[in-house]
Amino acid sequence: MLVFRFKPALLRSAISFRLSAGTLARVEDDDSLRWSLDLTRLNRADFVEHRVNGVLMRRIDLHGPEGRHRIGVTVDGPEGSSEAAKVHLDLVEAICASLAEEQPEFPIGIGEYGKGRLAMFLIGVLSLSAAIALGVAMGVSGVSASRAGAAALPMLLLAVLGGTVGWAYAPWHPPLRLPAHAMGDLVQGLRDRASGQPTGSDTDR
Repeated sequence: MLVFRFKPALLRSAISFRLSAGTLARVEDDDSLRWSLDLTRLNRADFVEHRVNGVLMRRIDLHGPEGRHRIGVTVDGPEGSSEAAKVHLDLVEAICASLAEEQPEFPIGIGEYGKGRLAMFLIGVLSLSAAIALGVAMGVSGVSASRAGAAALPMLLLAVLGGTVGWAYAPWHPPLRLPAHAMGDLVQGLRDRASGQPTGSDTDR
C-alpha cells in the first residue's frame, strides 16, 4: 500500500490518499474513508497544469462511475522547494502506473477540457481582440509617436499571449492524450524542470 499526504494549498489542511491493489482512497485524519475509486473502472482521466503570475496550479481529474474526483495542488513560489508539489506528482505517477498495469494504453488527457478548455479559448480570443482594438484606436485617435511606442510592447505581448492561448485551446484542435504507460516520462520531465535539471531532450542535444 502506498500513502500520500500533502497540503493542496498554503492555507488548506493536509489531505491523505492511499493506493492499494488498483484502488485509490481518500481518507480522513481519523482514518475514516471519504471516498474510494477502483481505477479499473475509470472512464476518463485528465492531467492539467496552469501557471499564473508565478502560481502553479496542477491537478488530475479522475472520472469514475460515481462521478469526478479532482485531486489538485496549488503552489505559490518555487516549485522545486514545495513538498506538496513533489508528493502530488508522486501520487499522479502512482495512479498512472496502477492504470498502466491493467490498461497500458488507457488515454490520459493533457490540458483543460470541456468548459475549462472553452474558457481558455475565449480568454485567448478576447486578449488578442483587445490588443488589436487598442492598436486601431491608437491609430485613428492620433496618439503621439512617443506614447504609441511606449504602448506597443504591452500590446504586442497581449496579442502574442492571446493568440498562443487561443490557438492552443481552439475547439477544432483534438486534445492531447498520452497512454498511461507514458505518463512516467512526463512526470519525470516535470520533476527535472522543478529541480532545474535539463530534460531528456535537452541532454540529447
